[in-house]
Amino acid sequence: MRATVLSFALALVAGCPKQDAGAVAAAPSGPAADVPGDAASRAFAEALMGNPLQSFSPDDGGGASFSWKKVEFSGGNTWTATSVLSAGGEDVDCEESGKWSMEAAESATRATVVLQTAQSSCPGRAQDKQYRLLMTREGGGWQVLFR
Repeated sequence: MRATVLSFALALVAGCPKQDAGAVAAAPSGPAADVPGDAASRAFAEALMGNPLQSFSPDDGGGASFSWKKVEFSGGNTWTATSVLSAGGEDVDCEESGKWSMEAAESATRATVVLQTAQSSCPGRAQDKQYRLLMTREGGGWQVLFR
């Protein structure tokens, strides 16, 4: 009887999948993005959320230059940007954030994305600006054209 119980216990242990002791559990992915349901749009949105937009100037005005240093896109269709406003030889670091949406992607690497600014800590920046951008994933970065 003891041998049967021992054999059964060993069979259970041997049948269990092995776990790597150094494996790290995946972080929760958060809310999903609301995007068109086709495969190209889903692939584009995944690339968008995994690859921040770097060093992009959405607009300039009033003798000042403005640049988003890094724009990160998240599930739940939100975005945040670390930004810099430069005027008169002075740089002011600030942040902007808002909501994003996209039209059906032209391909897995190209789609029109709309950014709506909801908040800005940047002096003189409107909090209700909207940008319509044609974004193309190229060479590890983003090529962006205004639409």
